[in-house]
Amino acid sequence: DAQIEQIYAFGRDAFQGGQTEFQIQAFPFRMTAANMARYRNDPNYEFWKMLKVGYDNFEITKVPPKVDVCEKRYVFNQVAPEGTTFDPTGPCPATTQPDSLKMAYTSYEKSYDAAFNSAVNSSNPPPKPTIAGIKEASIVSDWSKRRARGERVPIEPPSMNADGSVTETTRMGRIDSPAGRKMAALDAEKEAKRKAEEQRLAAIEAAKAAKEQAKAQALAEKEAAKQAAQQPVVTAGVEPAPAQETQQAADADQGTVSKLKKKLLGMFGG
Repeated sequence: DAQIEQIYAFGRDAFQGGQTEFQIQAFPFRMTAANMARYRNDPNYEFWKMLKVGYDNFEITKVPPKVDVCEKRYVFNQVAPEGTTFDPTGPCPATTQPDSLKMAYTSYEKSYDAAFNSAVNSSNPPPKPTIAGIKEASIVSDWSKRRARGERVPIEPPSMNADGSVTETTRMGRIDSPAGRKMAALDAEKEAKRKAEEQRLAAIEAAKAAKEQAKAQALAEKEAAKQAAQQPVVTAGVEPAPAQETQQAADADQGTVSKLKKKLLGMFGG
C-alpha cells in the first residue's frame, strides 16, 4: 500500500548501490519507558503499544520476533495449535508461548511499568500530540515516488508539523540511477527550450519596440516639416518694415504729390 512504498524505494536504492540486504525497524522511536511516557498523549499511542510488544520481545531475546496478524492486529512469538492458522481479519486462535519467554516478559514488564510511572510523575512536561502518522506517510510516499522517478526533490523527506504545515529542506537533488539520469536529461532539454523561448519572445519585443520608435520618429519629422512650411518666407537681406513706418511713408508721398500738382496748376493758370 502507499505506506510501504517508501520502504520499497529505500530497498531498491540499497540494492542498486551494491548492498545485498538491508535492515529496518518499523518503530516510531526507541520504545523505552521514558519515550513512551513522553509520547503518551499522541493519537497513535494505542497502536504504538501494540508494536511495543514486538519491540519488547526483541529486547528480551535479541532475536527478531515471529510476527503474525489476527483480529487486525499484530501478535508476536505466539504459537497456534497444530492445524490452525492466523487469519488477519478473523479471531485470534488460542496460542501459547514458551514458559521461559513468558517469565522473561513478565519480569521485563514489571521493570518497565516502574520506569514508566516514574517518567510520568517527573517534572518534565509531555510534548504536544504529534500529527497523525498516516497523513505524514502519504506525504513521504509522494516524495518517494517522485524521487524514484528521478525527479529533483529535497534531499531529505518532508515532515509534517503539529499545525499541519509541511517542512522541506532547501537542498535539492536527484537519485543517481538510470531513471535519475534520464530525468536530468529531460529537465535539461526542457530548460533549454524554456530559455530559447524566452530569447525568442525577447527578440520579438525588441523588434516591436524598434518599430514603434521608428514610427514615432517619422511622425515627429513629419510634424516638424509641416510647422516649417507654415512659417512666413523672409527674403535674405531685406527686413520687412513695421506697419506704422510704412503708413507714414505712404502719407509723405501723398503730400509731395499734392504740392507738386498745385505748383503745376499755378504755372499754367489752372
